[in-house]
Amino acid sequence: MMGNIIAYSGTHGTGKTTAVYDRIASLKKEKPELIIGPHAENLVFCPYPINGKSTEERQMWVFTNHIQAELNLMTHYDIVVSDRSAVDAIAYTSAHGFKDLAERMLGLVQHHMAHYSEIVFMMSEGNDHLHDDGLRELDMPFRKEVQVHMLWIYTQLGFNFDHIGNGVYRALRG
Repeated sequence: MMGNIIAYSGTHGTGKTTAVYDRIASLKKEKPELIIGPHAENLVFCPYPINGKSTEERQMWVFTNHIQAELNLMTHYDIVVSDRSAVDAIAYTSAHGFKDLAERMLGLVQHHMAHYSEIVFMMSEGNDHLHDDGLRELDMPFRKEVQVHMLWIYTQLGFNFDHIGNGVYRALRG
């Protein structure tokens, strides 16, 4: 089935996970005949170090694991509500300085984007849910840099944004 992923996108600490579970609950009430399931962020399963200096291997693992998980979940659920989009992994890759790898990922993500029926982009401004959980980097300049990369990548893929409230935008294809 094409276009059955609703992705929540944005840098870490913007409330995506909370929004994903709220959206699932809402969709289950609206469409009880459909099987709706979550795609949780995959970083906790990454075999490479998460914080600190990144590596190309880590970034490749996160990107490929994300796409693989979404493809798998699409075979089990009518609608998948995803905590991140594949674009997020590319933005982190680019922000870590792996520009060539990010460019190669961009080529692959263009095909995968057809599976997204909706992308909700959550800006760091107005959505500060960043807490010291031992998993996410608390470096605010890095967080802002990742957000800039995300917005640039969405623009390169032909998306623009419609403001839907409090630092939350819907990404729309040009």
